[in-house]
Amino acid sequence: MSPKTQIHILTRLGGVARATSALLALMGAVWLGEAATGGSQVPSVLVRFGAMASSRVAGGEYWRLLSASFVHVGAAHLLMNGVALALFGPLAERLYGSAGMLLLFVASGAVGWAASMTFGEHAVAAGASGAILGVFSATGMAALRASGRIDPARRRAWLIQMGVLAAMQIGYGFVESNVDNAAHIGGMAAGLLVGLALPLPALGQTGRVRTVVRSLLAYACAAFCAYGTWGAAVSIASPPLPYGSRARWRPIVDRNAGYSLSIPSGWRLDASTPQAWSAGDGVSAWLAFMAWVPEPGVSPSDVLGEYLVQRKEAAKGPSDATVEPRPDATIGGRRYVHAVLRYHSHGIPTVESVYVTRSGPMAYVLAYRADGPAFSADPGLPERVLGTLRTQL
Repeated sequence: MSPKTQIHILTRLGGVARATSALLALMGAVWLGEAATGGSQVPSVLVRFGAMASSRVAGGEYWRLLSASFVHVGAAHLLMNGVALALFGPLAERLYGSAGMLLLFVASGAVGWAASMTFGEHAVAAGASGAILGVFSATGMAALRASGRIDPARRRAWLIQMGVLAAMQIGYGFVESNVDNAAHIGGMAAGLLVGLALPLPALGQTGRVRTVVRSLLAYACAAFCAYGTWGAAVSIASPPLPYGSRARWRPIVDRNAGYSLSIPSGWRLDASTPQAWSAGDGVSAWLAFMAWVPEPGVSPSDVLGEYLVQRKEAAKGPSDATVEPRPDATIGGRRYVHAVLRYHSHGIPTVESVYVTRSGPMAYVLAYRADGPAFSADPGLPERVLGTLRTQL
């Protein structure tokens, strides 16, 4: 292969990129599914479609290390990643072949999400950027491996451009809190290593060892893709429910406040709020149970009104929050005043159901907050929790 032909391969994006086209189509199809089932910015929808939720992966849902690369948060997120993949995917295919490019995408995405789980701070995250940055860094590795095969000035210019783009991407991740830099750095590192190990047919580098490595990686990635596809399909087909009605329950006892009740066992204490627990994915649903001694003569309705005022202020002002009074509820032989508060939290429609009762000198408040789809999936959860309440311990 002549140096002129090799330069042409390293600098032109054209040609049919079947693997890139398939990945773009799959990303678009997943986003349409998100939009059709509640919205691509709603945490419970993202988790259902396979977004990265560290607590879920720790519980055995390792298939999310694959599926999270195909889930996107909003149309702008999808568009940006789609454009980046359309730019660098075809070049990687010309260098490594379609199978090699798919290996790069899958391996870089999985390693990126593993890094996110280990070092990241996002309860729920999604996107193909880690996988795409792996594909991107592998093209840089190809330029490094092309030493002596192409014009040095062109090779140097290509490597400088790659380095600048990589530095800009990583630097942006350090100043923008919504960017999962751990996934980006992990994906880039994986792309470099896999790009070093794979054959480069475009440059005539197809040694026996690299061919064996590619075959082993192909079998491993194929098995992982089958597992990931199965896990995502089961999750998407399942009702977005596992916040309570199908879960095991565990008791919570507070003898100082004089009560006990039970909650779904998968829920965890919320570090930001005392006496509160969040659902397994950490964001879709939140339950708080508060107990205190009100002033003499303060009724449950007064306590409810005070709580709702505080919540409306926390929900970015009265213009954004509406209160819907509900009929009193009798649960477990105890009467509760009840209201529903609706507002937006970070742009996500949120519903908060509040119950208040008195028992002796104590007032008890239960608040169940969830994004719209999560609340609709299990609106009866707070009443089941209150059905387990025991007071005056």
